[in-house]
Formats: sequence, structure tokens, C-alpha cells
Amino acid sequence: MDSTQDKTNFDHLVDRLNELEHRLTSLEIKLKAEPGESPTIVEETIEPPKYETAEEREERYESTIGQSWMALVGTIVIVIGLCFFLSLSYETLPPLIPSIIGYFLVAGIMSLSIILRNSYSNISRYLVGGALILFYFSTLRLHFFGKEVAIESPELETILLTFVVLINTIISLRKNSVFLTSLSLTLGYITALVYPEILFLYLSLIVISSLSVYLKIKLGWEKVTNYFMPLTYMTLLLWFFIYAANVKILDGQLSVFSNSIVVLLYCIIYFIGNLKRKEPIEESLGFGAFALISSGFVLMIIFTFINVLKAESYAYNYFLGSFVFLIFAIILWVKEKSKYSTFVYALMGYFALSLAIISLKIPNYLILLSWQSLLVIATAVWFKSKLIVVANFFIYTLVLLGYYITTESVTVFGLSFGVVALFSARILNWNKNRLELKTEQMRNVYLISAFFAIPYTLYLTIPENFVSISWIVTAIIYYALSLVLNNRKYRWMSIYTFLLTLFYVAILGFTNADTTYKIISFLALGLVLIIISILYSKKKILNK
Repeated sequence: MDSTQDKTNFDHLVDRLNELEHRLTSLEIKLKAEPGESPTIVEETIEPPKYETAEEREERYESTIGQSWMALVGTIVIVIGLCFFLSLSYETLPPLIPSIIGYFLVAGIMSLSIILRNSYSNISRYLVGGALILFYFSTLRLHFFGKEVAIESPELETILLTFVVLINTIISLRKNSVFLTSLSLTLGYITALVYPEILFLYLSLIVISSLSVYLKIKLGWEKVTNYFMPLTYMTLLLWFFIYAANVKILDGQLSVFSNSIVVLLYCIIYFIGNLKRKEPIEESLGFGAFALISSGFVLMIIFTFINVLKAESYAYNYFLGSFVFLIFAIILWVKEKSKYSTFVYALMGYFALSLAIISLKIPNYLILLSWQSLLVIATAVWFKSKLIVVANFFIYTLVLLGYYITTESVTVFGLSFGVVALFSARILNWNKNRLELKTEQMRNVYLISAFFAIPYTLYLTIPENFVSISWIVTAIIYYALSLVLNNRKYRWMSIYTFLLTLFYVAILGFTNADTTYKIISFLALGLVLIIISILYSKKKILNK
């Protein structure tokens, strides 16, 4: 029996060896190796990551400063020196000569940049930039800086400067240089500032803004609008402050509404630039910051023009801004499901709407702001933005406190704050899954606001003898809501309101001299409490 088992094990071992030999033969065929030879297996070598040493880092910094920064600073210094040279008043020479000298210098610098193009590319690029600036300044010298000028007409000078900006931009684009193109278009902003005609300013800023957006979309220069967007708004503000003192210039040229339309047009242009990107890029905080700066500048400019020009009716300017910003938020949400930009534009739209409501100068405008809070909640649900919900609650709280602190006589319309809070809580409850609100905190704070706002408003507006009755009615309404909505929170609000009423009635029982009122209050409260107790008892029996 043992010999039979040994023979079986031996046969199994032979089968295993034959199987291994077959596998080795297959492997040799795949590796194209002769039988009996040891196949050479080439292993891929992974180079270890190279770490920059402190010495190498220092050498790189030194090279950057020596090659790039020194060339840039040196070019700037030379150009500034030449501009000072050309700006001098040469009384013995014809007024055209300084500009002609400048043009010859431009030709010399451009020739030098061509010579150094292959061997010293950094210096060559900066020299081209210096030549473009000097070309512009030489043309500027035709009308400015001298006692006698070569060109008297500011219109002709503006045309020449615009022509120079156009040539510089074409040269920069042919070199496919972001630096040179940005420099050339910046000179366009300067041209808009030196000419006191607001229509030219508007058109110049529209053209430059549109061109910067086109370059971003067509050439993929993603950062170029980050530079031109704030520069556009600052140029408009600077032009206004330069010429604001000159009544003749501003007379008939400026109106708050026309300026609001134009500044919003700039905002639309840059919004399109961010919306139509060459390649889809996942939204980051940078996009939200861009939206905040752009919309913030718009509201600041509108506010500045309203106050400096002392406009009497200006609410529609803010209404227009609010409409545009909310449209932006809707487009971003529908098209990209944007998180940060949608939040910013929506918040700025609501802020502009608040300014518009305040600008109407109507009594109890804070009540309108409270109803606006309900609109904010509704759109926040659509945008799925918890950020808007949280921000709106803090604004609602400030408006509520502002109403009670600043209003001389609270009216029954003050109940709007409590009603808005109740509706807000219901909207959040209906859409808690859409907003991904995992906690009840936001709903609770709105309900707490309603719990205090409604009794306090009734206390201030209802005659003293009917305060407790109004609170009892409020508690009954809460209890009815709990039954209709099958929501325990309203039952607790009803119970707490009854306790508040009980406390109030107890105090009046010792302080109020009106015996009839005290009797009615105690009887009404006691009767309602007993009825509520009976309802709870029946509910408990039914549950069993």
C-alpha cells in the first residue's frame, strides 16, 4: 500500500515538472531566446527625483536677477531718461524737433533689439517694449510739455495717439507677446485719459476690454483679463476725478444712468470672457474673486457717480445692476453649475437690490428688505447654495435688529419679519435634500427668530389689554400648523408661546389694575391649555 502511494506521488511530481518545462519553453519563445540560454530581461530604470540644492537655487535666483530683472530695470531707466530729455522745453528749436528726435531714437532702439534678438533675447524683448513707450511719448510730445506745441488741436493729437497705440498693438501681436500687447493697450488707457471727451473714453474702454477678452478666448491668454478688468474700471474712475471739477466738460456729457449702462457693459464683456473659455477649466476661488472684483467695481462706480453728481432719483441704477448680476448668476448655474461665481453674483445682485430699495426712500423700507430675504432663500435653493442661505440669515438678522432699533413706532407690518422667518423655515424644510443640509440649525434659527419677532411686534402694536389674547391666538395657529404639516417643531413653538403668555398674564395679574382684563386673560389661557391637554390625551390613546 505504501509503495502504491509513493508511485502516485512520483507520477504527480513528473507531471508538475513537465508543466514547468512547457511554461519555460513558452517564455523563451516570447523573449526570442535560444533554449539553454539565459534570457536577458531589460528592467526599466526609474531615475530618482532631482532635488535642487541651496547652491543651485541661489545660482538660479542670481541668474534670474542678472539676466531678466537687470535688463528690465535698465530699459525702464533708459526710457525714463529719454522721456525727460524729450520733455524739456527747447525754445531755440522748432516745437516739432523733440518729437522727430524721439522717432529717430525709436528706430535706433528697434534696430538694436533686432541685432540682439538671437544672442540676448531678454534684452531684445525689453528694448522693443521701451521703443513702443518712446514712440508713444514722442507723439504725446507734439501737444504736451512745451511752451509752444507742434499740434494745437487736441482732437488731432488724440487721433495720432490712437494710431500709435494701434501700430504698437499690431507689432506686439505679431511677436505673440503678452507683455508687449498688455503694454501697448495700457497706452490706450492713457490716451483715453488725456482727452476730455467721455464718449471717446467709453468707446476706448469698450474696444480694449473686448480685445482683451478676444485674446483670452482666441490665443488662450488666460491671465490677460485679470489685468485689464480692474484697469478698465480704475481708468473710468480716474477720468471722472480728473475732469469732475470742470463743470463745462461734465455739462451735458454725464448722466448717472448712461454711466451705469456703460459700466455694466464692461462687466458683461468680462463676464463673457470668463464664460467662453478656450478649454473647460474647473472653477476655482480665482473665478469667484474675479466676479467679486468686477461686480464690486461696478457698484462702487455707480455709487460714486450718484453722490458726486448729486442725483435725486437713482434707484433704477441699482435695480439695473441687480438685474444684470442675477442674470449672470442664473447663466453660470444653468451652464456650468458654478459654485463660487454664482454665489458672488447672486449676493452682489441682492446687495444691489437692497440699495435700490433703500434708495426709494419709502417708510418702512426695512420691511421690504425682509421680504427680499424670502426671495434670496428661494433662489438659494435653486442654486443649491448653502453659502447664500447662511449669508442671507445674517443679513436678515441685521435688518430685523435695525428695524426694532431705528423705527420710532413699530406697526403691524413688523409681523412681516416673523412671517418671512416661518416661510423661510418651510422652504428650507421642503428642499433640505437639495441643499444637502444635514442639520436642522438653519431651520431652527429662523423658527427662533419668528418665535421672538411675532410676540414682540404684537406687544408693541396691540393695545395692552389684548396682548395676551393675541399671543394665545398665535400659539393656537402654531398648533394648527403642527397638525396640518405634521411637524413637531410647531407644537414646541405653540407650547413655548403658551408659557410666554402664562408668564405675561401672571405679571399682569399683580400689576394691571383692570380686573375685567385679568379675568378674561386668565380664563382664556386656562381654557385653551385644558383643550390642548385633552388633545394630547386623545392622541396618546389613539397611538396605543
